[in-house]
Amino acid sequence: MLDNQKQQNKNQIGCTLHQINDRSIDTGDIINIHKINSDPSLPFLHNVLRLYRSGANMIADYITNLEMKKKPTAKVQNKNDGQYFGYPDDMEVRKFLHNVSALF
Repeated sequence: MLDNQKQQNKNQIGCTLHQINDRSIDTGDIINIHKINSDPSLPFLHNVLRLYRSGANMIADYITNLEMKKKPTAKVQNKNDGQYFGYPDDMEVRKFLHNVSALF
């Protein structure tokens, strides 16, 4: 079961709405997270663009709550949970292009 869950998480992409507490990037308290399963049959850009609507909705909900004087709930980020990836090397690019139908 745990291996199945790890594989599903590996196939997910998401966006995070968080507070900006200082000059650092993406380190503020988390207000909301939305994840989707990526679809390898779709172009990469299509998968990423599927997140824009949910990201915009999270921002709109946050603004609505501020207008209604509702204090947002935010969770302190666990610095070990985030996943950032650097630039791919040649082998990673080849593997990606082999496994994906199109970039856009």
